[in-house]
Amino acid sequence: MNVLALLGSPREKGNTALLLDHYLRGVKECDKSARVETVFLHGKDIHPCTGCYTCVDTGGTCVIDDDMQDLYTKLKDADAFIFATPIYWWSITAQLKKFIDRLCPITSRDLEGKKFALLMTYGAAPPNRGPEMVTDMFEEIWNSFKVDFVHVYSTCTEDYLPVSENEKAQRDAYELGKELVRKIAAERHIRKDIQ
Repeated sequence: MNVLALLGSPREKGNTALLLDHYLRGVKECDKSARVETVFLHGKDIHPCTGCYTCVDTGGTCVIDDDMQDLYTKLKDADAFIFATPIYWWSITAQLKKFIDRLCPITSRDLEGKKFALLMTYGAAPPNRGPEMVTDMFEEIWNSFKVDFVHVYSTCTEDYLPVSENEKAQRDAYELGKELVRKIAAERHIRKDIQ
């Protein structure tokens, strides 16, 4: 199993990164052979989409020569991908938004049937609708790509506890990582039985 984790936080060791670490620990402990790669988007050279639509006209080639070229390949090769982002101003970070905007060259043929998980941290407690709004956005995106939105998890870090002190959030993320592996394994077993 090949898992790609995309860290959208500008902080490589912050709350969101720690939540993702616990999630990926669950993945690795449930499947010792899993290939897991984490990409720190803030450290990547990703230019904003210019809306030129050359990728549409050429059948999937982006004219911008930056780190997205490598990330397209990683996304296509992954069985599952996890996006981890803090909520900034009721939305995803600028780092993750640039990545999302550049997905125009990707088609549903590239991603259909893959699994997706979303992890979020946020500062203001409910009724803050940031996590809900981000979840709605990704449901729309992945429905269009025919990607299986496996689960979403979010935790408040400012009004409650930072992830480093929040044992429940750590445990929940770890268990969800294991759940992702079990879901993929179960579906592969079913497909094998059908063949």
